Amino acid sequence: MKRFFGIFLALVLTLTACLGIFMLLEPRLRVGRTPDPDIVEDEPEPAPPAPFAGKIVIISNSSADISGTEQYYAAAQAAQEYGADKITHLTWPENYMREQEEMVNILAGVAEDPSVKALIINQAVFGALAALAKLRETRDDIFVVYCLPQEDPVEIAQLADLILDADTVAMGSAMVEQAYKMGAKTFVHYSFPRQMLMPVLAARRDEIALKCAQLGLEFLDGRAPDPMSDVDAAAAAEWPQEDITQKIAEYGKDIAFFATECGQQAPLIMAVAQSGAIFPQPCHPSPYHGFPVALGLIAEDATPYVDSWFELYKTDINAQIRKALDKEGALGRFSNWPVPIGMLCTWAGVEYALKRLNGEASPDSVDQALLEQCLADYAGVACTVRPYVEGVTYYNSIDPAAKGTTYPNFLLVREDYLIYE
Repeated sequence: MKRFFGIFLALVLTLTACLGIFMLLEPRLRVGRTPDPDIVEDEPEPAPPAPFAGKIVIISNSSADISGTEQYYAAAQAAQEYGADKITHLTWPENYMREQEEMVNILAGVAEDPSVKALIINQAVFGALAALAKLRETRDDIFVVYCLPQEDPVEIAQLADLILDADTVAMGSAMVEQAYKMGAKTFVHYSFPRQMLMPVLAARRDEIALKCAQLGLEFLDGRAPDPMSDVDAAAAAEWPQEDITQKIAEYGKDIAFFATECGQQAPLIMAVAQSGAIFPQPCHPSPYHGFPVALGLIAEDATPYVDSWFELYKTDINAQIRKALDKEGALGRFSNWPVPIGMLCTWAGVEYALKRLNGEASPDSVDQALLEQCLADYAGVACTVRPYVEGVTYYNSIDPAAKGTTYPNFLLVREDYLIYE
């Protein structure tokens, strides 16, 4: 009977061409949750989105920005789920570094719409702060969630209601603990001088060394080639295999590897998987960072590039990674954050904002417990946040007098790990 009813309903929808209604009946396409067309008629209908007062605007990078496809896709998903009358998805100019005035104009247009009650900015690229300052001249009633900021943290904390970013420094101790759980006795940190001049990366490296000492792991400060000075990018990408082979010969397979350079993640993952060593996370923990290319889930020269990634986003990416690692005999030796921080911040920002608009969150401060629940609901694992402390947990402001100040509305996010086993 249920199958017959599902077929009948599909025919009615086709005859009436109610595409909008059909979209609302489809399950949400989230990371790790892909509808199976063979059994969808036997699954319960998903609950409709929670209603909320007013409208929410999400601003992401454009779909042409390769570094921002995750944020763009997450924003498009949210607008689809809640409907264009409740969530509007806008994008920054493609060349935002040269179009700062256009960024101001975009937020000026948002300010002119009295129905807009919340604004999610992800990614908060250079120039977003000036645009937000202009919006605040006329609209202090809009709840602003500011994600992955690139500008002065002290100024941001004064203009945005909630700021979200990855807790990069805390990843240092967390990834060592995770490697230890997977059997590591040695931990290798690969980097090069140019990146170690970045305070946040240097602080993470120090956390790794400290945690290794606390847990009894041998810490190796490995030297990776710098693709901007030592060798070209192609040669730098080929480097991991030889070095990993040498270190395993000396220290055994219970050795964990981590590298700070984005372009070296895919070859590093490939080499670790083939060697039987341990990989706690990529430099930016995400199932889309390094894994798809390393494991053959997407072609490195995929064309059209963005469309190929959008198709990958619709799949159960973690299940595909597990299957590929199983073929390499590497299960139980790899872990990761189950969802990328870019997608997580958008969805948690939307969910927290609508709770704020519905009176479920205090208008005077950020409810950290409620925010952690919003994060966990999307990630599928426990998530924790801690306030940004100027000059301690992140990077330094241009205001030296702010050093040591805690900003309770600027929260650094960490996900629990998913082990591929």
